[in-house]
Amino acid sequence: MLLSIIFLPFDVILLDVNTVAELSTKFHAMWPILDERRRRLIAAIEAKSLGYGGVSLVSRACGLSRNSILKGIREIEAETTSLEGRIRRPGAGRKPISVSDPTLEGELEAILEETTRGDPQVSAALDSEEHT
Repeated sequence: MLLSIIFLPFDVILLDVNTVAELSTKFHAMWPILDERRRRLIAAIEAKSLGYGGVSLVSRACGLSRNSILKGIREIEAETTSLEGRIRRPGAGRKPISVSDPTLEGELEAILEETTRGDPQVSAALDSEEHT
């Protein structure tokens, strides 16, 4: 059996390298079908089941940051995992570009107006033949 030694300030923890490989295989098999929140919660459940050192082990196996796994553990312990179908808090995420740059739409329309001619329902080839 292969063992890896991690030195911490007060303890030496022996980790089975096969455990990391098994966890990695399990996580990477289900990761494509999970959203961000479910990945965090599954990693948190796995880390809690492993006990001391589980967060670091799961982090290495699945690629999530320790902070994400700890956030998942806090969500499970606080029983705040149900956000009624939402992955992120209301208001989280990138704002629409029309909010961050309100002049963009008008500028784009001005650019298009300069190069657009004729009836948009008629193909450009037919329109060009009429004007030659």
